[in-house]
Amino acid sequence: MSLADEVKSWVIAGPAEQGPDRANWTHEERAGHLLKTQGIRTSRSAAQRFCSKIDIRLYRPTYRHERGDPIEQAGGRPEIAELGNGRRPGRSSC
Repeated sequence: MSLADEVKSWVIAGPAEQGPDRANWTHEERAGHLLKTQGIRTSRSAAQRFCSKIDIRLYRPTYRHERGDPIEQAGGRPEIAELGNGRRPGRSSC
């Protein structure tokens, strides 16, 4: 596995799978994790440039509604539409 593939797998799994107790990485944490796991000493900015070069961001991919169950989505559409149709009364100081 290449280093780029390994870093991508860290992002997908999230930092909690690698040790840090949080949902998303920082570039500084990634640089520290590279030192701990690969023995590669680097700076936060170098980790940022590397991640940008291999086209990954700090955040894990999130759930996208397009991947959801189409039947459940169809059932929820009327409820969602109802939420957006109501006008809220304006506030006035008069």
